Amino acid sequence: KMCSALAEHDKMPPWAKNLLQQLAPFLGMLAQLVDQIGPYVGQAFTMAYAFYTWLPGHIITAIYGVALCFFGGHFPSAIAALETFRISGGDRVMSCLKDLWTDFQAVRIANAEDNKKDDDGDGVADVDQVSRKELLSRKIGLILRSVNPDRIMTAFG
Repeated sequence: KMCSALAEHDKMPPWAKNLLQQLAPFLGMLAQLVDQIGPYVGQAFTMAYAFYTWLPGHIITAIYGVALCFFGGHFPSAIAALETFRISGGDRVMSCLKDLWTDFQAVRIANAEDNKKDDDGDGVADVDQVSRKELLSRKIGLILRSVNPDRIMTAFG
């Protein structure tokens, strides 16, 4: 539905309209897949992060060393790449990714609640009754209301 709503936009170039209309079934299936497996992936990342923060620092370094053993001839390159990442702001990147994940979770929860909403009380969800343009406006508004703009700007700025 969202792809069709974007394709109907007046200022959309014709080549983009055609592309969106052709990709709509695939993107719809991809969105359903993400909706179904997203909570499990999120839970796995949450558990992995909790485990990471629970472990002492020297154990994490040992796990990193063992993992590097499997890089074979690329061992020096892997060390250089990771150390460069760590020195040039890896902690800030991890903090920003954590903030983005928090906002993503907020949007996901707000979207699930919005999809169930039935303001007119006719037994059919409102998102199934509105036009494509109204749905697009509604979902963009939902995203903008759900995220913290300062956190987003800090993460991407």
